[in-house]
Amino acid sequence: MGGRVNTKCVCKKSIVNGNDKMFADYPDVMCVKDVMRALKISRHRVYELILCGALPSFRIGNTHKITKNALIEYIANELAG
Repeated sequence: MGGRVNTKCVCKKSIVNGNDKMFADYPDVMCVKDVMRALKISRHRVYELILCGALPSFRIGNTHKITKNALIEYIANELAG
């Protein structure tokens, strides 16, 4: 009866279900620079994530935009493994 709790699943649910206070200071639609700051990764790495489809984005002119929800979902998926 006392099965193990899947902590990755619990973490994903808590992030996706509104426990996103870590990004409260970021806009709902972010540019690459915002994602760089949020994840503390390089510009090159952000573009790699976008181009391989791991981080959904859309373009306005020549600028990639990433929604806060897409970023949170990306993190949740990474935690889920």
